Amino acid sequence: MVARGDLGAQIPLEQVPSAQQKIVKLCRQLNKPAIVASQVLESMIEYPTPTRVEVADVSEAIRQRADALMLSGESTMGQYLEKALTVLRSVSLRIERWGEEKHHEGMEFPDISASFADRISEEICKSAAKMGKPSGYTIQSCYKFRNL
Repeated sequence: MVARGDLGAQIPLEQVPSAQQKIVKLCRQLNKPAIVASQVLESMIEYPTPTRVEVADVSEAIRQRADALMLSGESTMGQYLEKALTVLRSVSLRIERWGEEKHHEGMEFPDISASFADRISEEICKSAAKMGKPSGYTIQSCYKFRNL
């Protein structure tokens, strides 16, 4: 887990982005979940819109292929929890689509409705929850088969 707030307290702030990138890359190489957390959308504790820098940080974590982004204060004491989740989801989806478009330039893909994508996402989450065992072995095994 990349706890950005804690990381920023331990190393110079200008080194946090490169340290995050190295940690995410190492996690992927070791087939471990790469989670970026802490101060992802911190301004949304008090304000209904994130800063441009926060959106750029979310985008960068997605480009680095982090497995998850975790909200903390935004979701526990924030006034705009649902908006924070919506922003996180929309930015993530857009960056993922952009990566696919860039990777598959020239290829045509049919449009899939948002409701269909939502249902797929929900089914994946349900399946992941069912796979969770106290040992975590099944989930750890799944990470071995993701794209590096």
